Order: sequence, then structure tokens, then C-alpha cells
Amino acid sequence: MVNLTIDGQPVTVEEGTRLLDVVRSAGIDLPTLCNHPDLTPFGACRLCSVEVSLNGRTWVTNACEYPAEEGAVVRTDSPRAIATRTMMAELVLARTPSVPAIQRTAAALGVEEPRFWTDEPEETCILCGLCVRACHEIAGKDVLAAVGHGSEQHITMAFETYDPVCDDCNVCITYCPTGAITQLDGLPIGHRHYEAAGFWAKTRRTVQYAALALFAFLLLTTSHTWWGENGIVNLFSRLDPLQAIGASMADRQPTWLYLPALLTIAATLAFGRVWCGWICPLGGILDRFGPDGTRKISGWFRQIKYVILLAILLMAGFGSLAFVYFDPITILIRGVSDPISVVQSIIAIPGVRLGTLASVVPLVAILGLNLVEKRYWCRYLCPLGAMVALGAKVAWVRRRVNHESCVTCGDCVATCPMGAINPETIDNDPAECVMCMDCAPPCPKTAITFDRNPTPRWRYEFDPGRRALIGSAAASAAGLVLFNSTMARAQEPDLLRPPGVAPKENEFLGQCIRCGQCVEACPGHALHPAWLGMSWESFWTPALVPTLGGCQDDCNRCGQVCPTGAIPNLALDEKRKQLIGIAVVDESVCINCMVCEPVCPPKAISRVEIRKDGNRKPLPVVAADTCNGCGRCEFVCPAPPAIKVFAIGRAPQMRSA
Repeated sequence: MVNLTIDGQPVTVEEGTRLLDVVRSAGIDLPTLCNHPDLTPFGACRLCSVEVSLNGRTWVTNACEYPAEEGAVVRTDSPRAIATRTMMAELVLARTPSVPAIQRTAAALGVEEPRFWTDEPEETCILCGLCVRACHEIAGKDVLAAVGHGSEQHITMAFETYDPVCDDCNVCITYCPTGAITQLDGLPIGHRHYEAAGFWAKTRRTVQYAALALFAFLLLTTSHTWWGENGIVNLFSRLDPLQAIGASMADRQPTWLYLPALLTIAATLAFGRVWCGWICPLGGILDRFGPDGTRKISGWFRQIKYVILLAILLMAGFGSLAFVYFDPITILIRGVSDPISVVQSIIAIPGVRLGTLASVVPLVAILGLNLVEKRYWCRYLCPLGAMVALGAKVAWVRRRVNHESCVTCGDCVATCPMGAINPETIDNDPAECVMCMDCAPPCPKTAITFDRNPTPRWRYEFDPGRRALIGSAAASAAGLVLFNSTMARAQEPDLLRPPGVAPKENEFLGQCIRCGQCVEACPGHALHPAWLGMSWESFWTPALVPTLGGCQDDCNRCGQVCPTGAIPNLALDEKRKQLIGIAVVDESVCINCMVCEPVCPPKAISRVEIRKDGNRKPLPVVAADTCNGCGRCEFVCPAPPAIKVFAIGRAPQMRSA
């Protein structure tokens, strides 16, 4: 054992212990870039310089190389030691001014900018020799060496020749303090890792583009007649676990139309939030613009999405799916509406015009918020994202960081579209990671991988707490009071619903998710989202507006595209028998043109002769037992409201046929 003094503190250590270890055991932090406990000391960076006094002599030496000696007095805070460390930090920073690890080390020693100029500002290698020693001492390959002298010195393979052993070894990467070893010209070190990481990142983008293209195709086929009898136009809705669970809770039984959502749930439990990063069409749009890696908003705001999710589920438990219009698929479908519907809405009555145009507002708001932070919607508000985030907590595969290799360069932080990576620890909450894999290719240390790790992960900075639960309960209570108030439901019977809905209005409201797919599918543009003058619970539910179009006799598409079955999928013969409403003629307004008679599909309109203005003129009369309220007559009427379709039980007295 030897006794020595470190900054006035007596220390006893074993003989042969290096001063660097002695200093650190005394609680004093000395920086170093060329030292590693697995490797032989080299003393290349000299950042661990200390002043040693022994036997009447005083000198400055490297603490990583010098052994502890009996009676030595070591000072880490002497002016000479500090000046030496500061100068060496300035020289290293001048060589590699753009390397974050070097910048942090130099800043800790008070060096913000070097006084020396370099003609290679992108240089990352500091010639510490750690890779060469690791290749010799750990890997036993001896293929790396420092060649050249002075400014020409560089790390390369022996004899400047390619050695295939470096394809799979990669031992040196862990020891490199800057990540330069994977970026040196001509060295294949880590290249296979980057090829694999780049492949998966490109694959993810390809799948995302394909999903977005498929969504656009299905949306177009929903809006046109060439999509076939029973297509998959509502595929993304049926894959949506939020819609599936909400609809099943509201209906008090499994909604079998949503069986495909089990695929999304299984993928989430296996691979985390792959729905958000690979499949979701709205996420695909939001990935195309906005600032990467930013964290401008406080982390607790991420709990808002859990509040919205729990509020939706609590509301569904009480039989209402009104809050499901916060689902991203429904928002996107409503926002990307058929241009013909929008044009027609401009000439419609004010309530319908505002209802159609208002359906675009949420999507526009989401796109605008993306300029503040990329995927702002996904981070803070998306209830579907919150649901799959909870599943990602127990996912089988997740992002992992090798902290022994990581140099906290921040390259992964800058590329993360979710801002999910902590810039200090480089770890991330698996619930916030959308498995985009964009962080792995830029990592200079190959420290980021996506591996199997089925252990549940909780207690992260963004985890929901009791406040989120209380907030969601309060939001649900407020929604229930609002939707069940007598005043809010007063005008609900005035709505004309799609075929097959009228006899079960309450059941319909409990199943409709306000997705707007029936509105898009209607070839006659007769269906539009309810807006002004309707109940809050009917907000954005489909209503037939005869002034814009009538229900076509040869069409049953609204029932085919409805993902929840809220609109029954009826055969054409059965659909034609469904009572939507009843048409009533106002004799005081009718101009006796009889345009309505030939367009009536069930032939419910006949003519009678009346005396008007001293002349005999034809008057249309509606047969109450034949009319199904399709609205074709009101749509073609040149003198509205000469004939008008009323909801069942709301029609005034009319002339018999």
C-alpha cells in the first residue's frame, strides 16, 4: 500500500494504481478521451494532466499513465495542471470542432471556441489510438494502425488494404470516443450494420408511402362507382383498434366487422407503435414536413392524449360514440372530402354548408400544429396513438441503446420525428417511439438497435398519472351531461337518416363513429354531416339533405362502407322498402310543373286536376303508403319548398292520392 495526497486529501491505495483511478476514487472528475479501463494507457489526449510533487521536484504528467507513489502530492487544480488541460482541450477541439463529444469535454474545461484554424472542420478522429489498441488487445486482429506523421497521420488498415475480418468484428466501435471509426475513408467497419439499418428505415418509408397511397385509392373508390359490390373501402377503419373497442363497448357486444383490428393489436404487442410509424395515413402525411427532434412543449402535455382516450372509452361505456370523431382515421376521411360535395355544400342551406366545410377544420388544425413540432398530433392529442402506446409498453421488440458505446452525440435526437429521445440519456419511452428506425442510420457508434426485450417498461417521463385519469373522467361526465340534456336533443327527430336507420335512431347514435365514409360513398351527394340546428349527440352524423341530392334507388353503398354496421348493409330490394321520411306537397307554392312525378322511384306521386287561377292544372299528390322519403322529388323541384321530405312523424297534413 502507498500513501499520497490528492488536492490536500490523504489517500491510501494499492501499489501500482494509476493516478487517474486514485483521483476519481477521491471524488474528483478528470476528463479523458484516450483512456479506457479495458485497454493499456496511452496518454494521447493529455486531458487528464495533473501536477505531481515528490522528492523536491514538481512536474505535470498524465494521470492515466503515472502510478501512485509513496509520499506523492498530487494537485488537479494547480494553475499549471489547469492550463495544460485547457490547452490540450483547445487543440483537440481545433482538430475536431464539429464533434459534440469533444465540444462538451472542451466546454467543461472552459473552452468554447479554439484559437487555432483547421482546414478540415468535418474531421472526427482525434488519433486517441483506442481503436488500434482494441483491435490488438481485445479482438486480437491487428488490422488497424496509425500511419503517417504530423498532420498526415491517420487510422487505417495495415498496409492500406481491405481486410474482410472487419465486416463482422466491430469491437473497436465501442471504444471510439467520437464515432470516427465508422466514418473513416476506406474502412468497412460497421458498414453491414448501417446497410441493415438503412434497409429497415427505407422499408418503413416504402410501407408508409404504400399505406398512404392505398388510403387515397380506397378514398377515391369510396367516392366513385367503379369500386365494386363489396370492396375494402373501409379497410383502415376496420384495422383501427380504437374504433373496434369503442364500437364494441357502446354496442355491448363484439362488433365482428372490426375483426381485422386484431392484426393491429397483435402487431403492437409484438413491435410497438408500428401502426403510427408504418401504417397510419395521417401519420404518413405528418411525417412529410415539420421540424425533427424538437421538444418545445412541456412533457406532461403528452398525457393529454390519454385523457382523450379514456374519455372516449368512458363515453362508449355509456353507449355514446360521439367522441370518436377525435379518431385520426375519421378526421382524415372527413377532412379529405369529395370536391363535388364541397362545391355542392357552397350552394346549400347555411347549416349544411358549415357542417361540410367544418369537417375540414380539424385536419387543417392538425397540419398547422405540425409546423410547431413534427407529429404534434401524435405526441399530444391522438387517442388512437395513446391506445397503441399503452400496448407498446409491453411490446416484444423495442429500441435499445448500447450505453457503453454511445457518445451522446445527439444525432439520433435530431432525427426523431416524435421528439421521444431524451437528449441527456439518449433513452426513450417505448410508448412514444413510433418505430420509424430513422435514428439508427445516423448513429456513428452503431449503438442503436431494435431488439427483442419483452420486459414491460413503465415509469417514464411521459407516463399517464392520476391527473390524466381524473381529467378523462371529468371530460366524460361533461360529455354525458351535454349529450343527454333535453335541450340538446330537442330537434333530433327532424333529421332524415340513411335507409334502415330511422326505426332505430338511438341504436344508430350509439354505433355511428362520425367517420364520414357514407357521405363520401353516396353517389347522389344526398348525405352530409349534421351541423347547425341538430342535437349535440348528432354532431357530424350523416343526414340526408334532399335539396342537395336524393337517395338513389339502385344504390346501397352507405351500408356497405359503414365500418360499424350503424347503417345496415341491406340488399337493394330490402333497402328500397326502408322508410326514410315522407314527402309533402305545398299547394300554395307548387307551380304545377309535375317534374317530380317521373323521377319518383316507387311511383308514389300521382296527379290530380285542380282549378287554379281560373284554369285546370295538374297537382302532384303523394301516396303515404308508397313514398319512402328518398328525396328525389325535392331535389328536382324547381320551386322549393313546393315538395319537401319530412322525418317520420313530423309531416303536416297532406292531400290523399
